[in-house]
Amino acid sequence: MRAVWMVRARQMEGRFAFWLTLIGYNRRDKSLSHRLYLVYALVFMSFWVFAVFTLLAGSGANLLKALNPLDPAFAAERLSFLAVILRGSYLLVKFSRRSPFIFTEDDAYLICQTPIDRRAVAVSWFPADWLESALPFMAIMVTLGFSLAEIGLHGQATVLDIPAYVMMGLRAMILFLPLHLGILALLWAIGAFRLHLDEDPTWLRWAALLAVIILLGGVLLSLVENGFNNHLASFWQVIYMPISFPLTAAFGQAHWLPGLGLGVLWSVIGLVALWFTSRDLNLSRAAQEGRGQAAKQQALRTGAFEQANAIAQKDRLGIGHASSRLRGYGGDWSLPWKDVVQAGRDFRLVGILPWFFVFLAALGIALLPGWAPRALMTAIWCIAVGQAVTYRLRNDLTRWSILRQLPIPPDRLVISDLILPWMLRMLVTWLALASGIGHLEPLGVALWVLVPPASASVVALAAYDIFRQCQVSALMAGSAGEVSARGALLAIVAVMIPFGLVAWLDGQGLLLPFSLLLGFAASIGLAMIGYLVAVSAMENIE
Repeated sequence: MRAVWMVRARQMEGRFAFWLTLIGYNRRDKSLSHRLYLVYALVFMSFWVFAVFTLLAGSGANLLKALNPLDPAFAAERLSFLAVILRGSYLLVKFSRRSPFIFTEDDAYLICQTPIDRRAVAVSWFPADWLESALPFMAIMVTLGFSLAEIGLHGQATVLDIPAYVMMGLRAMILFLPLHLGILALLWAIGAFRLHLDEDPTWLRWAALLAVIILLGGVLLSLVENGFNNHLASFWQVIYMPISFPLTAAFGQAHWLPGLGLGVLWSVIGLVALWFTSRDLNLSRAAQEGRGQAAKQQALRTGAFEQANAIAQKDRLGIGHASSRLRGYGGDWSLPWKDVVQAGRDFRLVGILPWFFVFLAALGIALLPGWAPRALMTAIWCIAVGQAVTYRLRNDLTRWSILRQLPIPPDRLVISDLILPWMLRMLVTWLALASGIGHLEPLGVALWVLVPPASASVVALAAYDIFRQCQVSALMAGSAGEVSARGALLAIVAVMIPFGLVAWLDGQGLLLPFSLLLGFAASIGLAMIGYLVAVSAMENIE
C-alpha cells in the first residue's frame, strides 16, 4: 500500500505543480521570498475567483428567477440534479465499456505486473480523479449558491454582505462533495467489477444502457410533469430523493445536517463497494484498455488540444477496422463528403461543445434585454463560430501535400471546405433564435434574414485569418494556425455593420422591409469580400 501510494502521490503532486507554474511559482525554490509570493498569489487568486463568481451570480440569478420565480432555490436544486444525473449516466455507459483506472506506461510496468493488493491500487487511484472530476461541479454549485444570495439581497449587495455570499457558496459545495464522491465511487466499482473477468461482459453494457434510458426517461417525465416547479408531487421525484435531498439541503430548502449525513452515507457505500469489487481487479486489462489515455489527459491539461484530439482519434479508429462502405463522391463534393465520413467515424460528445457554445451565444442574443447586451453576445457568437467552423479546415491544411495536389481550383476548394460548417452554423443559430422568439421584438425577428449572409461572412473571414498565418514549412510539419484576435475582430465588424445598418434605418423611419433589404445586400457584399480575400490568401501560401 505504501509503495503504491508513493507512486500515486508523485503523480498527484505533478498535477498540482502544473497549476502552480501557471502563477509563476517554482516548487523547487525554497527561499522565504518565494514562499511569501505563493501566499500572495493564493490570496490574489482567491479574490479573483470570488469576483468571477460574483459576476456570474447576476446572470445565474436571472436564470433561476426565469425558471421558477416563486422558488429559485428549487430551480437551483433541479439544475444541479440534472448536472449530476447527466454526468453519472455518461460515466456509467463509459465505465461499462472501458476501465476507469488510467495508468501511464510506467505504471503498466511498475504496478500492473506485480502481485500487489489490487484494493490498494483502487484506493490510491480514486482520490485524484475524484477531485479533478468534482472541480467543474464545485464551480456550478458555488455559482448557484452565489446566485441565491444575489436574489436574497435583491441585487443591493454591499461589502458587508460578502459573508452571506461565501456561506451560501460553501454550504452548496460542502454538501455536494460527499454525494459526488459516493456516486463516482459506485461507478468506479461497476468498472472494477467488469474487470474481474477475462472477457468483456456484453450483458453489462446492455444493463448500463438500459439503466441510463430509465434514469434519463424518468428525469424527462418529471420535467414534463413539473418543470422547475415543486408544486406537484411526482413518483420520479420520490425515486430520486436519495440524490436530490442533499442538493435540496445544499440550497437551504432542508436542514443541512440530514443532507450532509445522507451525502456521507453515499460516500461510505461507494467506497465500500469500490474496496470489495477491486479485490480481484485485472490490472493488465485495465492498463491495456487505458493505453494512451494518460497521455491524452496530460495533453488536455497543458493545452495541447491538437495532440489530445490525435490520440483520441487514433484510439477510436484503432487498427484492423474495416474500411468504410459508404458511397464516395468525386469532384467538388469530395471534400464535403470526406468531412461527413470523418465526423461519423471519430464522433465524440466533446466535439459538440463548440457548437453548444454557438447555440448559447445565439440564445443570449434572443433572451437578453436591450441592444447593448445583444451586441456583446453577437461578438461572443462570432468568436465561438470562428473556433467551431475551422476545425476541419485546419485538419485539411495539415495534409498540405495532399490538399495542394487535388485537381480542384482554390476558389472551389475554399467553398467545398466551408459549405458544411456554414450550413451547420446557420441551423444552430436559427434553432437558438427560435427558442427565444418570445423575447425578440419585431425588428429582432426580422434580423433572422441576415443570419445566412452574416454566417458566411464570419466563416470566410475566419478562413482568411487562418490562411494568412499559414506557411508551407509549418503545414508540412502538421501545424496550422488558429483564428487570431485580428480574425475575430474582422468577423465582428462584418456582422455588426449590416445589423447596425438595419437598426439605424429602422430608427430613421424607413419601412422595415426596405431597411432589411439594404442590410441583407450589405451583408452579402461583406461575405463576398471575405470569400475573395480568403481565396487570395490561400493562393499566396508560401
